[in-house]
Formats: sequence, C-alpha cells, structure tokens
Amino acid sequence: MPKSSFGACANLNKFSAIRRSRPTQYSYVSVDFFAEDGFHRRLGVSATIPTFVSDAKQTRRFFVSGIVQGVGYRFFAQRAAEKLGVCGYARNLYDGRVEVLAVGSAEQLEVMKRELERGPRFSNVSGVREEQAQREPPHENGFAIAPDA
Repeated sequence: MPKSSFGACANLNKFSAIRRSRPTQYSYVSVDFFAEDGFHRRLGVSATIPTFVSDAKQTRRFFVSGIVQGVGYRFFAQRAAEKLGVCGYARNLYDGRVEVLAVGSAEQLEVMKRELERGPRFSNVSGVREEQAQREPPHENGFAIAPDA
C-alpha cells in the first residue's frame, strides 16, 4: 500500500464587520489538504480578533500605592498586560509605589486599571492614580519589568 503524502495550503482572509455598532476585525482561515489518492479536504476556521479597528492607542501612567513591593506586583501587572494585549512596563519606585506605563485602547486601559486596583494575592492596594503620558517608542512592543527608579 503506497504511503500518502499530504500537501497543505493555508489562506488567511481578513475582513471588517459591524458588530454591536463597533467595527471589529475577523479572520477566516481555510486550509486545503491534497492527498496522493485524489482526496481533497478543506478545513475552515473563523475567529474574532479582540482588537477594534477604530480604537486608537493611548498611553497612560498608573501610580499604585499600598503594599505593592515584595509581593510580586510587577509580575502580576505583566501577566495582566499580556493577557489584555497592553504594552509598556512596570517598575518599583523608591517611595514604595509601583509605576505602570500602559499603551493600549481606552477599553484595554480601563480593564488594566481595574486589574491594578485588584492586585495580586498578598498585596494591599490603597490607591491607583492615573495620568496621561507621552508615548515611549521602546515600550510599544510588549510589556516588560523595568529597572527600579
């Protein structure tokens, strides 16, 4: 019996659609499989990309006070930012606070602020002060833990 070899070809088609009165980006992936014996199979997958097409990126700086150093707060902020698709950094300040610079849509930054107010298990957040910030190009491609300031 001859061994079947499969060839695969994937096509990614992106398109925009109106959903809940906000433009959202969708993707449709179709993969064609061709076998030696002549069988042809097509697999299609549709997925919603969670970013909105019309949302502009904003930059905010959050100053978190309370018991936020020595409890894994920066790593918590990094995990929350990566889950939300927010770029920026988190760093300890010498006065005992944590500074978080976040770049994302208004909706992403709102959720990020709520996460920062909650904090990790052993922290005790007494306040989160938010202010507008200038965009810093090195911090637009991912979220990092920066050296202490």
